[in-house]
Amino acid sequence: MKSKLLSFKSIALFGIAMLFLSNGVCQKKTTASEEKKSPDVIVKTTNVTPANPKADINTVQISEVTFVEKGKTTKDQVEIKDNNTPYYTVNEIPVYVDGKKELPNYVSRTAKYPKEAIKDKAQGIVMVQIIVEKDGSVSNPKVINSVHPKLDEEAVRVASTLKFTPGKQNGEVVRCYYQVPVPFVLLPAKK
Repeated sequence: MKSKLLSFKSIALFGIAMLFLSNGVCQKKTTASEEKKSPDVIVKTTNVTPANPKADINTVQISEVTFVEKGKTTKDQVEIKDNNTPYYTVNEIPVYVDGKKELPNYVSRTAKYPKEAIKDKAQGIVMVQIIVEKDGSVSNPKVINSVHPKLDEEAVRVASTLKFTPGKQNGEVVRCYYQVPVPFVLLPAKK
């Protein structure tokens, strides 16, 4: 997915460079005293949801390109339609298949405390960010709150096994981010 967006950005930047070449900005050779300062170019990219819920797409990536040259500012916008960009917030969040209240039980039953982490007396809550796909499966698990390398590894393994009812935006099933807390607590030794 990232490579697709990067390719669109590369094409947009290539087009901007060609615009400068065709306008003669880069064609004239100058001496050191005549050297022109190149314009400042600022590119801001955001993902937005269309206001119309019946739109044929879920997300639009908007890149705003701003040129500043000799105190004059020129703005242009490029829209890239994309049905596959994950949402950070949705109208209907994903729900664990066995129910919202069962998710912590499943995580605690499935997670195994690594021996190395016990030896190091490591404990805490590992926060794993996942993408819930349109079919309810999980992809791209990534630790966003690390505790210990072995605990992080186990938390990613557990989060990867989850299944969800997918999230929805304006009635359409969409990919979205979800955070899974995986707690690891050492119990006091029995006497």
